[in-house]
Amino acid sequence: MTRVAGLALVVVALAACSRSSSDRDAQIVVSWAATTEMAADAWLRGRTPTSYFAQTLERARVSLEARARARRDHAPTADVRRRAERLADSVGRMRAALARGDREAVDLARRGLRGERG
Repeated sequence: MTRVAGLALVVVALAACSRSSSDRDAQIVVSWAATTEMAADAWLRGRTPTSYFAQTLERARVSLEARARARRDHAPTADVRRRAERLADSVGRMRAALARGDREAVDLARRGLRGERG
């Protein structure tokens, strides 16, 4: 397991230990922002394979879109849903850039994630 993969697992595991469901969802969104930023950085520096980076982005997309779509009466607050939606959009741009091999666009999307970490 790569160092980035191990760190990503720790970040997501810690997020699952939060107190309330809403707190947990908020922490998961922040964790995915940090995880995708770290994975992008590692990929841009040639320290992680493209396949791992693509898998990380796909997992982030699935998790974030689920939180963005959540019904109002089921967990995430409106703020968490909005943050998840913005981050899912950023992840989508990063995935498209990765598919094109556009390193500059990946880097631009990575830098945009910093504001989503809290």
